[in-house]
Amino acid sequence: MSIFDDDKQMNDIDISVVKHSARSRAVWKDYSIYVLPNSHVKIFMNESPSGVRELDVTPELLKELFQAVGLEYDSGFSIKDAADSLIAHINSASVTKVVRTIHPVGQGAFYSERFLRGDGNTAFLAVYDCGAQKTSVVLKREIASSFSMDDEIDVLFISHLDNDHVCGIPTLKKSVKTIKTVVLPLIPASTKPIYLLMADSTLTQILTKPQDFFRGSKIVYVNSVDEDVDNTESLALPYDNDDDIIVGSGTRMYVAKFKDWCYVPYNYDADTLIKAFREELVARGVQISDMIDLNSYPDRRTEFRDIYSKVCAKHVNDSSLVVYSGGLNSDYSSKHIYMSECRSSSSGEGCLYYGDANLNRASKMNIPMVYNIASRLLNYNLNCHIGTIQLPHHGANGNFNVALLTFGQQPKVYFASHGEINNYGHPSTAVIGQILANNESYYGVTERRYSALRQIINL
Repeated sequence: MSIFDDDKQMNDIDISVVKHSARSRAVWKDYSIYVLPNSHVKIFMNESPSGVRELDVTPELLKELFQAVGLEYDSGFSIKDAADSLIAHINSASVTKVVRTIHPVGQGAFYSERFLRGDGNTAFLAVYDCGAQKTSVVLKREIASSFSMDDEIDVLFISHLDNDHVCGIPTLKKSVKTIKTVVLPLIPASTKPIYLLMADSTLTQILTKPQDFFRGSKIVYVNSVDEDVDNTESLALPYDNDDDIIVGSGTRMYVAKFKDWCYVPYNYDADTLIKAFREELVARGVQISDMIDLNSYPDRRTEFRDIYSKVCAKHVNDSSLVVYSGGLNSDYSSKHIYMSECRSSSSGEGCLYYGDANLNRASKMNIPMVYNIASRLLNYNLNCHIGTIQLPHHGANGNFNVALLTFGQQPKVYFASHGEINNYGHPSTAVIGQILANNESYYGVTERRYSALRQIINL
């Protein structure tokens, strides 16, 4: 018989009084432990939906809890000392905060989420993209100041294979102990030859031999969103099975050490890329049945590269891996810190990372991407968590859709990563104007260190 069987039923107890007056407290599974200013100890068990039960605090109860959390119980402990030790252990071992950082690297993308235990050590680490344009010194400095050889990246999401999103990955690999899982959009073999026309050595390795490039990492490919209408898959992160896998768009990738937090990726593939390239080939008198046949024309490689530059570069972004990051069931309080000042304290914890996606691009179902994503998030009841949104393609006007303003909670925070001075007109003043007119916040994150944006999320 469990020692809990004869405890007092307290379904109508008001725990809030105890919670707010407690000198110290901890929550472990269904148990809440409190030490009050008068050194009294109270322990409650949540039996939802039937209610909450107050337990008799005895040495036997404390010993059982000690054993359950992996501590050795000392019979010489007083009730208060035992409770203090239990609370200290639970709080140091439990994940208490997430620090989301929009790194200041200029015209590129580099974002990280660090899950912290109560003792300040990292329990889980996620990265979305790592690259910049013409700011290699800035990027390397930011990587060096943000990571150490003790760090283990549990998951690296790569939105798409543009240089300004991946060029920092070789440095990142050398700067940390390991990268356990890499999540990539699945690029069909028939499309890879187009990317390879313009790829540097890093992109070529990621495209052709990712297992060799990410030596020791597990590779997870995300299939096209149009092939996955009702996806019920789930995956624990970090992924530690023997074989690399392909998962469907919309797979809930939950953090194994904190299961109420998930990452949900959507791969909007580059079918428009193939179409545009094929049309230009036909216009130049080249008939092919598959893009792999490009290799049959080695003497026309320069011409094919010219076609890429002319008609394809703008379509590469269509394959961006869009990723939701945030709570799965619970809401968490958070605050944003920008230029060392706390600017917001009421937005939701969820974030949408868009890479360089074009929100106006129509899917195969002829629905603009922005509405397609919204409906999928609503199906999972995740839209209500969103409080932070990356403006796609560095805030470009052509990639923005006003429907993005209807996402998530209010107020929200929108941010764009862009060079302080760039030749593209990023971010669009029209886009920023629409955000501000909607009473939302906008933050520009450049290569200036003070422009970093951080969100502190209390779990």
